[in-house]
Amino acid sequence: GMAFIEIGMSWWTSSKRLKRRVHIEGMEHLQQAHERGHGVILLTAHFTTFEIGSRLLSLFARVDAMYRPSDNPLIDAIMNNHRKQYLEHAIFRDDVRAMLQSLKENRLVLTAFDQGYRGKKMAMVPFFGIDAPTNVAISRLAEVSRAAVVPFFAERLPGSEGYLLRLEPALENFPTKDAIADATRLNQILEEQIKRVPEQYIWSHDRFKVVPRD
Repeated sequence: GMAFIEIGMSWWTSSKRLKRRVHIEGMEHLQQAHERGHGVILLTAHFTTFEIGSRLLSLFARVDAMYRPSDNPLIDAIMNNHRKQYLEHAIFRDDVRAMLQSLKENRLVLTAFDQGYRGKKMAMVPFFGIDAPTNVAISRLAEVSRAAVVPFFAERLPGSEGYLLRLEPALENFPTKDAIADATRLNQILEEQIKRVPEQYIWSHDRFKVVPRD
């Protein structure tokens, strides 16, 4: 319910009002990663704060974001029209060429890493101790683009305290030559954030949907 209210806030609330409700930590990590000059992959997951977090981050930096189109063309058009007001580019999740172009232009690209992935770059990687279908292409994209990978999370604070945007230091020794080990490391980063605010994670997003079950 809060996520739906926050979608409206993202689309219609003024930047001035939103900025009064946001606290940001680790902006220096994003600045240092951006200064490398090869773009930044902002790593996040499907929290109920994803939409409002994207809008709030756009108050401090110019952001591109990967997205999955809605199955309803009308809803998809409405969402894209509003997102264009605060995102620099909305990139279809399978459009690797567009993502690499953004990184080549030293842009920030926000992507949620926790989908149950079925594509050619899928591998079964532990997520909360259960093998889950995981896209292992992030390490390859980071290698090709030389982009830094910066974990980014938006948290809804209790009461009327607003929101916390948290940017962590760019990952060191990433990527490696082992895509499975890289994906395992990224899953562990997401797990730690989910443990912080489990009530804000979208558990109905079936992370294990292509795993055989008893």
